[in-house]
Amino acid sequence: MSGRFLLVGWEDGDQGILHPLVDQDLPVLGQLIETGASGPLSSPRPAVGAAQWVSLATGKRAWQHGVCVPLKAGSSGPEPVDRSACRATPVWEILDRHGLSTIVAGWTATHGSRNQHGVTISDRFHVPTAPPGQPWPPAPVGTYGPDTFAEALDPLRVHPEEIGTDMLSEFVPDWRDIDQTRDTRLARLRILLAADFSYHAAVTAMMSELDWSLTAVRYRAIGEMWRLFGRDYCTRSGPFQRVIPTMYRMLDQMLKTLMSIADPDTEVMLVTPNGIDIRARDAESFKSPPGIFAIAGRDVRADELVHGASALDITPTILHRFGLPVGNDMEGRVLEECFASKQEPASCESWDSNSPAPPEDSAGRDYEWNRARSCLDGNRPDLARPILEKLFREFPEHLPFAETLFKTQLALGLLDDARSTLTVLQELSGTTPAAQIATAELAVAAGDTATARETLATLLATTRLPLGISRRAGLLLFALRDWPALASLAKTLIEHDDRDELAWLGYAEASLRLGDAKTACAAAQQAIRLKFFLPEAHLTLSRALAKDGMPVAAIQAAERLLEIHPGNRAAAAYLRRLRRTVASPAPEARDAAV
Repeated sequence: MSGRFLLVGWEDGDQGILHPLVDQDLPVLGQLIETGASGPLSSPRPAVGAAQWVSLATGKRAWQHGVCVPLKAGSSGPEPVDRSACRATPVWEILDRHGLSTIVAGWTATHGSRNQHGVTISDRFHVPTAPPGQPWPPAPVGTYGPDTFAEALDPLRVHPEEIGTDMLSEFVPDWRDIDQTRDTRLARLRILLAADFSYHAAVTAMMSELDWSLTAVRYRAIGEMWRLFGRDYCTRSGPFQRVIPTMYRMLDQMLKTLMSIADPDTEVMLVTPNGIDIRARDAESFKSPPGIFAIAGRDVRADELVHGASALDITPTILHRFGLPVGNDMEGRVLEECFASKQEPASCESWDSNSPAPPEDSAGRDYEWNRARSCLDGNRPDLARPILEKLFREFPEHLPFAETLFKTQLALGLLDDARSTLTVLQELSGTTPAAQIATAELAVAAGDTATARETLATLLATTRLPLGISRRAGLLLFALRDWPALASLAKTLIEHDDRDELAWLGYAEASLRLGDAKTACAAAQQAIRLKFFLPEAHLTLSRALAKDGMPVAAIQAAERLLEIHPGNRAAAAYLRRLRRTVASPAPEARDAAV
């Protein structure tokens, strides 16, 4: 790529929220989608915003880059984590090493950054440095990298009291009717708007003044606005119900301004690492929706829908677009399907000079817990185990630590250790569903199917199980090949929530195993409609179509799976068998393929 790259981050937003607004309210985002490639964007767990933004900028998980919590201890109390907290090299520092000028504004863990080329404006730039009504002293040392930009950028900070009544009226038409002694959200709205306006003023000034290659700016306000005003928006009631759509319209216009400053060769990417769970579910649940990404530019394929993209893919993609290799220690991939021209991505060992150092012994409980969950999300139970053992020793009464350690020990095949942990679990929770499901899981792992079936039968007789327990029970029923019980459990979950894609997947698999291929097809298709990037559902659909006598459709389903998940070996092997079946379409051969 010979041009520039503009990376714009909005704190929150997903397809379900943004797409209905595109036609009338978000024309610039609509243009990105129509003229470029877009799709859902998943983010690694844990669902900690600071960790996910750093993962997006480094291509690494929280356990690798070290930013596992948003705050650290400061001289006058907690303060946002700074550059020293991140042990990985962000993409802009990699470009800086190669003499490319970068502009970075508002990104997590950038306070104290140093640049040879370009400027970094840290995520503390917007923080007021004086009480309302008083002049602001200069921003703290470390806000700018290098500090020589302070004189130009300090005056661009927007004070909350500068958000006038005309602006407030756009967001809250009846703001005068609000009793601000009882409802302080209006003041909070001013602070949030001032923050995003500050970053916008700074980044547009620098884009106009500097000869840059990469600009990366994060607008943070919309995330906090969802927490403050999301209920008003979803219920279409209350004085703040217009805040969310108005802010998205304003972000869309800010994006337009950024794109107008950039030259025509600039590739523009918008990212939102997280979606919005309007049902206020647990942020760690499977139902938390992914965010979105959209990219447009001269070499980007038009109106291309991309599935399976992750926040971990953004840095590898940017590096590749600048002709730089991707680190082998980055889990993400280059989103090659977005671009018309194809070039094999180059690789290198790592962009980090040293392997990640372990955290200090003083790291807090939340830090260690999030680090362990990051390891597990990255399928590294071996790394999570010592962290969880330490937490379990220090906080033996904390049930989530015991439960997660137990599951980690099972994953590693440490049955004796898991049995000891289970004893503590039973002491903590008695005969609760959490203890019962753990007992059944240990029994399955140990090959004691009789105990597993008996425990599950008792558990499933409970009128209402927590969602996580029900899903674990479904996995055990699958392992035990108890298809009638799996079908019954899945139907119960669907009756409770027909948007549960994993319940539909369980129902599809159970129906297929019970010989009802048509029901299996319908259930698998519904799971895919709810969550397209669900490889297991595509494979089940392919098998169900083959069983129903439609091998060509089954091949198409398997090919679609390999498009969104190229490394799926089971799908590749099954597709080869299906193709042989079409070449030899005897009924017995078709049945053998299922």
